Amino acid sequence: MGAHVILVRQFMGANCVTTFAGQIIAVFAPGIATYMALMLNAFQFLFNLISVLFFVNRFGRRPILMFGVFFMTLFSYAIAISLIEQSEPPILLFMSLYMSINGACIYTIGFSYPSEVLAP
Repeated sequence: MGAHVILVRQFMGANCVTTFAGQIIAVFAPGIATYMALMLNAFQFLFNLISVLFFVNRFGRRPILMFGVFFMTLFSYAIAISLIEQSEPPILLFMSLYMSINGACIYTIGFSYPSEVLAP
């Protein structure tokens, strides 16, 4: 299971969202395009800290991981639909929620769980 968590974290696409956030937003809002990647990483870091401090020991790793994968999948579809419809506010909202859930669930469990399961 520990190796699967690493693979899920790698293929969820958070790096792609962060890398291309400026180019995606530049079409709709050129003024904030340069700061979009920084803002998304700040959301991810903030929710990662919140999750580590409050949620992991309270709810357990498996429910948090399942919650994160489910909602990141929904937000991926929502980002795609918003890009097809070319509407700015939903794209900003869904990208921010996507990175927040990624930080709270996938990155938190991705760093802690494999080190416990795959320990020598």
